[in-house]
Amino acid sequence: MAGDGILLESGTDELEVLEFTLRGNIFGVNVLKIQSIEQFDESKLTKIPSATPANPGVFLFRNSTIPMIDLGEELCLDAETTDNSNSEAGHEKRNAVVLVTQFNSMMIAFRVDSASRIHRVHWADISPMAEIFDQGGSCAFTGSVNIDDHETLIVDMESISEKYFPAQGLLDLKHEKFSHSLQHERPSIKIMLVEDSKTVRKVICNVLARGDYTNIMTFDNGKLAYDALLEFIETARASGEPISKFVDIVITDIEMPQMDGLTLCHHIKFRHNQADLPVVLYSSLRRDQMLNKCKDVKADAYIPKPDCVRLVKMVDSICLDKKITGMPYSVE
Repeated sequence: MAGDGILLESGTDELEVLEFTLRGNIFGVNVLKIQSIEQFDESKLTKIPSATPANPGVFLFRNSTIPMIDLGEELCLDAETTDNSNSEAGHEKRNAVVLVTQFNSMMIAFRVDSASRIHRVHWADISPMAEIFDQGGSCAFTGSVNIDDHETLIVDMESISEKYFPAQGLLDLKHEKFSHSLQHERPSIKIMLVEDSKTVRKVICNVLARGDYTNIMTFDNGKLAYDALLEFIETARASGEPISKFVDIVITDIEMPQMDGLTLCHHIKFRHNQADLPVVLYSSLRRDQMLNKCKDVKADAYIPKPDCVRLVKMVDSICLDKKITGMPYSVE
């Protein structure tokens, strides 16, 4: 099922959302995160000594054991809220399904009540939740979208998984040492960083700052970045200046409400003919799925999300050494 998502044309601001239910409530997740949907089998669950209701143990999937998260327990949903008043938690669990996900180079099983339909929606139709929840800590949802006259909350699987498996998340480079041969040139590079997660933005800014890249403009989503970029383009054209007078490189997440990174890159490269403005895309989704999409929109580079350990070296290569030209590449 997950493979269907790659059929979407790159840069069209579309995604496919799998709807699933939890105790009478409807939620959604990007289809590209789903590796498989399995019927839950209690015999395939092995409980661990530190088990909790939300993290009961490991699940057997195709001869491999992967960690399991009970999403209903994690979201603290009351079983009493289900439409079927005769349904009990044990009955729900026996008839549950497992969403086997893959992102951040890790597979995790999420137990839910049922999986229903796949809907094609636009990122522009997804209302971001960041401005509501980012001020008070983490949020389990990235946004909400209206589907068939009901509101569907998009679950932030990465945020939930990092709560239990922090080593798999985006790394802050506390012990990374960067070359200082370019330290006097790096502050002059103007970076546009586009990321809807306040936490991830902070980590990436810290990573760049440790490498002396401090001239950073941050944006919560692709639409805000695009609006700012339009002003730069118009001003550059009116003054006869190159776009590099205003921005040297765009570093952007792919999955974002309002406008995704692929669409932002497509607009930069095709709609406004800014082939000389480097765009680096990154994502928690599988490399094999995203690399071709990045090539389609003429991105200059792609990084699987946890691999930001080489971000400073990449910006060095693109903006200062000028070693990377034309074809996109992936950091191995």
